[in-house]
Amino acid sequence: MRRLTASIMILALVGAVAGCSTMQLNIREPQAATITPSRGMGRWSTESETLPVSLNVRARSSWRLWGKDYVYRISDIPLKPGVTVYATIRTFGPTAFTDAAQVPVVINDQDIQDVVRGNVVRIVVVDPKREYQTSQFESLRLSPTDDVVKRAEEIGSLLVLVTLGNRDPLAK
Repeated sequence: MRRLTASIMILALVGAVAGCSTMQLNIREPQAATITPSRGMGRWSTESETLPVSLNVRARSSWRLWGKDYVYRISDIPLKPGVTVYATIRTFGPTAFTDAAQVPVVINDQDIQDVVRGNVVRIVVVDPKREYQTSQFESLRLSPTDDVVKRAEEIGSLLVLVTLGNRDPLAK
């Protein structure tokens, strides 16, 4: 029993020092599309889910500037036969809101049309400062040349950066 208690305490201490924290993303759109995660090493998972879906991801640790990158393939998009969109999701620091609520990530029809045209779309989800707070989360669409961190810090705390494109990031 002492060993088990000591093991639990060590794991809790390591977690506190490393600043490990999770964030739950709620990807609602495009509904009925299929989302497939990357398995790393240039491979896609064989398991897919249908949108909407909730994903548990690791948020930025206190000792790292950036969070973790997650790569997903979105396919079988209704009314868009043959279109595949690749999403890279980068997480940043958690906040009190992310501990209590899901972070909404919405990929709308305009985003998909822009990707089909060959453009890169960046969606930034921000936890707004109290004085600017009209909702729990703000979602911005930024061009590839915009400074994501600067724009987000004007509004609040940067939570998630989603980059959409039409090229397979795992292809060599």
